[in-house]
Amino acid sequence: ILQMDFNLLENYSFEFRLNLIHLFLNGNRIIYLNNFKNLIKLNMLDLSVNQLKFVNNNTFSDLENLITLNLMFNQIEKIEMGSFQSLNKLRFLFLQNNRLKLINSAILSLSLIHI
Repeated sequence: ILQMDFNLLENYSFEFRLNLIHLFLNGNRIIYLNNFKNLIKLNMLDLSVNQLKFVNNNTFSDLENLITLNLMFNQIEKIEMGSFQSLNKLRFLFLQNNRLKLINSAILSLSLIHI
C-alpha cells in the first residue's frame, strides 16, 4: 500500500515494477494521467479529488488486476472509447462529481458491481 493522498503532487511516475496492491493518489493536483504499466499487481487505485480532465484509452491498459478505480471529484469531461477495455476484473468504477456529458457504451458494457 502506498498512500500519497492530500499532498501537492502534480505528476507521478513509476519507473520500475512495484508490487503495490493499493495506491492512493487522491487529493492532489494531478491534471494528466500517465501510464501505470509497472503496477501490474494493483487492484485498487484512488485518483479522486484531483484536477483530471480526460482519460485516454491506454492509461489503464496494463492494470489487468484492477478491481476498484476511483475517479470521483475531478473535472473529467471525456473518457476515450476503450479506456477500460483491458480491465476485465474491474468491479467498482466511481465517476461521481465530474463534468461528463456522455457515457459511452464501453463503460456500460463492463461487468461492474457499482458505477
